[in-house]
Amino acid sequence: MNNQNYKLFLEAKELIRKRKYNEALIILRKIYQLEPYNGSIKFELAKLLIKMSSNKQEGKKMLFELLNTQNRTYAMLELGRLEASEGNNSKAREYFEQLLKEQINTYAILELARLEVSEGNNSKAREYFEQLLNTKNRTYAILELGRLEASEGNNAKAREYFEQLLNTKNRTYAMLELGRLEASEGNNAKAREYFEQLLNTQSLLNRIYAMQELIFLNIKEGQYLEAYKMFENGGYKKLERGESYHLDIFLKYKLGIIEYEQISNKDYHIRQLFNYDVSSALEHITKHLDEDDKKIKHTVFSQDVNLEELFNYAREQIKYLNPIEISTTHKYIIECDEDISIIDGISTNLLKVITIPNTDNILTMYPIANYKKELGKVKQIYKKWDVNHY
Repeated sequence: MNNQNYKLFLEAKELIRKRKYNEALIILRKIYQLEPYNGSIKFELAKLLIKMSSNKQEGKKMLFELLNTQNRTYAMLELGRLEASEGNNSKAREYFEQLLKEQINTYAILELARLEVSEGNNSKAREYFEQLLNTKNRTYAILELGRLEASEGNNAKAREYFEQLLNTKNRTYAMLELGRLEASEGNNAKAREYFEQLLNTQSLLNRIYAMQELIFLNIKEGQYLEAYKMFENGGYKKLERGESYHLDIFLKYKLGIIEYEQISNKDYHIRQLFNYDVSSALEHITKHLDEDDKKIKHTVFSQDVNLEELFNYAREQIKYLNPIEISTTHKYIIECDEDISIIDGISTNLLKVITIPNTDNILTMYPIANYKKELGKVKQIYKKWDVNHY
């Protein structure tokens, strides 16, 4: 790479760091045309194209072409990450395991561990992460181990891991996770401290995530105007489109600046927000839980469960509980005295309940598999549902 192109290459990488993707793309395409056989340029261009989604296939094709070059290792790692991001875990695993056959690749170990977490294989994931504690990826391993402990409800251990990172390059990630940990335990003031500190850091992405967490925290505390100001100020940027839409409508509804007639897309969520109806909720839950062979997991109640009785009990219970997840909805998990479903051949007694924030108005509820990562979200001992209660 000649000096001029190298300067442009560094400029493009800096633009990517600042999330100015379109500007970076123009530069990378320009120097790639001048040096089409330069693997470094091609690799960065491929990664950017994938990141921009609309050009994903072009980027993927470039990575395939790099598999027979000296950039093979990097290309294989990125292809594995791409497959994992699209839910193709088997294919992703092939790439990462192939990397390990060819060389000791700590990034491949890290990605394999994350795959195991996504599939609920926490013990295997922990083994992988612990292999990395004496490598250059130590801080990433500590972060992921903290997340793993938090997902299993081991908050004290999770906190230990995250606090180890407060004086490292992963400090902002640790602060974000510590804030989330405090919020999940109902320690709103402490959570707010962490999130507000993040608003003054250099990481744009973490600032956006912190802003979103503050939006959800403000909603939980009934501070809808503050939440709306943050939403308008960029807090919507990393939300999924549907979540952003519902959050916008919810806040405007709470502030009285939108009427039902003004809304064009009145989906189930919006209809229930403006005019909550129990019978509609029960009907929705019943339809949502019908068998569908296209689903990977069938969250269907057992035939002997009285859905209406369970619904009424859950609605009463959540009045006294802290939500385990806060976002555009509030989510709770209730452990029942008896099994309420069989999911993929596994009996489960866990019920997940999703409501309109700060209300007992249930939007949906369904059994969840008895995985540690789901059970671990329960941050307090919930009263158990007695199937003979009624």
